[in-house]
Amino acid sequence: MTTEIEIKVLDICQENIENKVRELGASLQGDWLMETLIFDYPDRRLTKNKSYVRIRSEGEEIKCTYKTPLGAQDQHKIMQEHEVVVSDTENMKNILLGLGLEIILHFEKKRKHYVYNEFVFDIDTLPNIPTYLEIEAPSSDKLIEMLKKLDIPVDQANAMGPKEVLAHYGLDIDTITEMKF
Repeated sequence: MTTEIEIKVLDICQENIENKVRELGASLQGDWLMETLIFDYPDRRLTKNKSYVRIRSEGEEIKCTYKTPLGAQDQHKIMQEHEVVVSDTENMKNILLGLGLEIILHFEKKRKHYVYNEFVFDIDTLPNIPTYLEIEAPSSDKLIEMLKKLDIPVDQANAMGPKEVLAHYGLDIDTITEMKF
């Protein structure tokens, strides 16, 4: 179990952000087309609690993750994350379906993954969604410090999860079941 502290900055200029994180000394650790399956129960109890279960390919690795909120502020969110590496997407999917969950969203995401010391910078693009930045840090204070180093006003950061990002662009996770390039 880990605690994830992150923010998102929407509608970024990808080239500008990549230049800034490289200038800090961040190194590119991955450039992937990720495939994600999001699961919930038929009554959407996970979604209602801002939690979710997903299976996601990350380069050569496949992970199954359960995330649940520990707290949120205006600019960042804090999630408890339980994650395991799995060897087979199809078998893991069948386990979750067998437990009564169903696939509520299947999507692809283009991700550039940078790491600098204790910070993770993910530059994400989804189909029909402008590119955005996620920053993970060990504390809320460190997130704020990093925003300042990147010359990003704190009020441009947010604590949106996947559902809120889609809603921000007029998409409803309850009616969309697939997003692919």
